[in-house]
Amino acid sequence: MSVSNVAAAVAAPAFRLLPGFGRRMLRALLGIALTLTAMAGIAVFLLEPPEFAVQQPDRAQPPRPEWIDIVRPFQLYAMPSPAFGTEPQTFTARRRQSAGDRIDALTYGAAAPGSGNWLQIEIRRIGATAENPIGLFPEMARMAARSGYAVDRMALPRSHDTRFGAVEIADLQLVDGDKHNACLGFRLPRQDPGIAFAGIACGTALRPLDRPALACALDRLDLVSSGEDRALAEYFARTESRRGRDCPPTRPQPAGKSPEWLTNSPSALPLKGTLAQADRKRR
Repeated sequence: MSVSNVAAAVAAPAFRLLPGFGRRMLRALLGIALTLTAMAGIAVFLLEPPEFAVQQPDRAQPPRPEWIDIVRPFQLYAMPSPAFGTEPQTFTARRRQSAGDRIDALTYGAAAPGSGNWLQIEIRRIGATAENPIGLFPEMARMAARSGYAVDRMALPRSHDTRFGAVEIADLQLVDGDKHNACLGFRLPRQDPGIAFAGIACGTALRPLDRPALACALDRLDLVSSGEDRALAEYFARTESRRGRDCPPTRPQPAGKSPEWLTNSPSALPLKGTLAQADRKRR
């Protein structure tokens, strides 16, 4: 039914009292009024639509990453050693958003495996949140991949004593294209109050790295600053008395010379600050 017919039906009683021309005028006016009313309703609907018309279906939000990189992190740890140098070549840190746990990754020594002694280590402060343990091989493969390498094969691990406790150490072969490097993979399981580390260390074809040398290097891992983490500071203080018990005295070497742990030099690397005080107390 047209708008004009609707208007005529509404005004039918009045039409009987009007002449023909008046009826046509009234029908036209009513049609115009109804048209304007309909247009106004459409405009209101478009400008202020009801909630059911604008409600969007729920869209799944992408999950937030569990770990985020820390921008300009403060270096919490250091591992100066004659075998790998005193300063890290690279240093990064990332934090778990849900629990505040932290992983520090440091690389020492040569720029790449094979060109000199090379070591990468991840130190994990995981607090009360224990991660699901995985096998040593997949962990070494993951760590190698983070540096752009692959693990070709790995021998069964053996435990070696350090100031932090028994560390798993296994011979492995690190591969980069057609280059193969004989290396050692290592891991310290989680210790109270929530400290653990893992990494890969490589020597050279002429001077392969052995387990005692690696263990002595790990004994030199120390805390630079604990901030407000008193439990972490106390842990490193407790392990101080076991530092380098079975390691030959060492001292840093100028660039280009062989590490002192290969020549059993009688001079020891000097300690500084609180470490020097602890060393004097032991003597």
